[in-house]
Amino acid sequence: MTRSNETNATSASNATMDKYTEALYDVFRASFEEALSASAVEDARWKRLMTSLDELTLLDFHMPSPFKPEPLDVDESRLDDARYRRYLIRKLKAPRPGKWVRHKLSIDRRQIVDSEYRGKIAKVLAYRFVQLLLPLDSFEVVLPVIKLGATDLEYLLGQLRLNDLSARRVSDLLMRRLARSFIEENEKFQEVSAMIRARGAEARERLAIELHLIEQEVMESFSLKMSEVRSHAARVADRTIAEMRVRSAEQSERTARVLAESALDPLEDREVTFRQTVLASEEARRQERREAAARQPLWLKLLKRASVVAGGYVLTFHVKIKGLTLVEWLEIALAV
Repeated sequence: MTRSNETNATSASNATMDKYTEALYDVFRASFEEALSASAVEDARWKRLMTSLDELTLLDFHMPSPFKPEPLDVDESRLDDARYRRYLIRKLKAPRPGKWVRHKLSIDRRQIVDSEYRGKIAKVLAYRFVQLLLPLDSFEVVLPVIKLGATDLEYLLGQLRLNDLSARRVSDLLMRRLARSFIEENEKFQEVSAMIRARGAEARERLAIELHLIEQEVMESFSLKMSEVRSHAARVADRTIAEMRVRSAEQSERTARVLAESALDPLEDREVTFRQTVLASEEARRQERREAAARQPLWLKLLKRASVVAGGYVLTFHVKIKGLTLVEWLEIALAV
């Protein structure tokens, strides 16, 4: 008995869900037909409706493919043949028709005025939309949809996303929209809103006045500080410019003095002047060497002179030129 009761309860529940689904289908079919008719006369509204339908995949349908792949016959006796195996590989890699084919519904805007065409399109869209909302968990999700209109449907299509599409989500969006409309159309709410806007305008006006005073005070303080900064910068700049002028005058004076000292006499003999300059330079170098030699210690002077004497002795008596010393060459020269 228990299984029979459970089966009956399940059958009753399924029948109830079927009624809910049918009710949703009827409501959405009428709403889609009204939305198509209203949107067809406005470009922006039609474009927005088509975009929403496309994003929610209401125009996409998957149907069994009419093309069946041909079976591939394999001759096992020829599998040892390399050419036959390559042939089988090409066959297996070749494109084969899929099990399903995807169709995209194209809606002709010019034919929407035809009630029969519009009704067929509305039926297809309503069926597709209800299939995406299934399964229905309770009758509560059906109640807000009963009075659905074209504007409500367009609002739903614009707010829904494919990843959160469900009957519960549709019900929540419609209830929020209904509550918002009740609030916005309520006289008390409108009165309170007007009062808040008036108080807000007064507060903004007072705030603007206070901000203007603060702005003036800040700008005056800023101008005063900037004038001090400019005065200090002007003093520093003037002092620096004066110092630069003094240094420039000194440099000009030194340059003029050097140029005057090195000025050329047009009656001067250039060769004589050059010779005198060279002689004076050589005399100065000789004088420097004499002064350097005079500053040397006595032992160093004696050492240098002893070195000269030793060198002369060695060169005279010990260095041989062609087997003869310098003294022997002198004796031969004198004998001759």
